[in-house]
Amino acid sequence: GHALEHAAEEMKADRDIVIAAVRQNGRALQHAAVPMKADREIVRAAVKADGWALRYAADPLKGDREIVLAAVTWHCYALKLASGRLQGDREIVLAAVKQNSRMVKYASQELKNDRDFWLAVVKEDGSALDHAADLTLDAILLDRDVVLTAYQQLGLELTEEDQDPLSGRCILMAY
Repeated sequence: GHALEHAAEEMKADRDIVIAAVRQNGRALQHAAVPMKADREIVRAAVKADGWALRYAADPLKGDREIVLAAVTWHCYALKLASGRLQGDREIVLAAVKQNSRMVKYASQELKNDRDFWLAVVKEDGSALDHAADLTLDAILLDRDVVLTAYQQLGLELTEEDQDPLSGRCILMAY
């Protein structure tokens, strides 16, 4: 993989050499010739070896669902490199969030406002509700089912003191 960095230009454009290099080290894609970075099979092999290799892929492939899903499954931060459309894909975002709940910040605004998305997120990591607070998603923070699911995932119980006596809504307490 690292040998591609010092290879002659014609080798960086040789499909067989490049695919062998990226299978060994996905980030070798950065040293491949430009047409190789747009080759779907090469990029797929690169992101399967190292999801962060998505960084070196041609822009249209950052919008390829299969490639992006493989990349975020391997390296959650690849989500920030995905096309805006795929940052709104629930399965892709959840694959990244399962590794690191901070990845919710790269989700589309539509997903960030989606109650069912947050239920899925907090089922994986209750502390992810902190990120909803950081994103000032008050509707999510006041959703009883979301908060209750987060508490349960964290092994905490929701008490009457955690509820607003006027509205009956949950009040997220520091945990």
